[in-house]
Amino acid sequence: RIGDTIEGGELIRADGTVQFTGNQSHGGHNIINVNDLDVDGALDVDGATTLDQTTIVTADGAFSVSGSNNIGLTTTGSADINLTSADKLEFSITGDCNWDTTTVDWDNSSTFDLTSVGNITIETSGATETKTILLFNDNNPTSESFHGIHLKVDAQDASNCQNNIFIE
Repeated sequence: RIGDTIEGGELIRADGTVQFTGNQSHGGHNIINVNDLDVDGALDVDGATTLDQTTIVTADGAFSVSGSNNIGLTTTGSADINLTSADKLEFSITGDCNWDTTTVDWDNSSTFDLTSVGNITIETSGATETKTILLFNDNNPTSESFHGIHLKVDAQDASNCQNNIFIE
């Protein structure tokens, strides 16, 4: 029973007209059955966290994951990890990038550039049977878009530089 000495503004109301202020402690109990949790500032969760929804909406801004620890995306069973972008997919990696996979299939509908300031090696290694590295241009030979395969080295007019194409 609440006596007449407590003013109505001091109580928390379930309809939200009087809201929590300051830090809240629930004595180690869980907060459950929250329909919409709107956090205006940072949400600091200590310990493992599970997001049980299938979609994260970023209408209010970019979604980012950062920190000094590793970030892992792991699926179990036959589940895939799909990265899809309507604009660009960019990776900026300052260290090594290791692709450990059984198959890589790059489908590209425009120009594909593989650029490096160092050496580029395309190699088959460790196979137990004969393997081939294939450079293949299968454009329609009756169209004007068929130009074959172009191997080029460019000394950029430097007289002290020799460029070679080695076929062994």
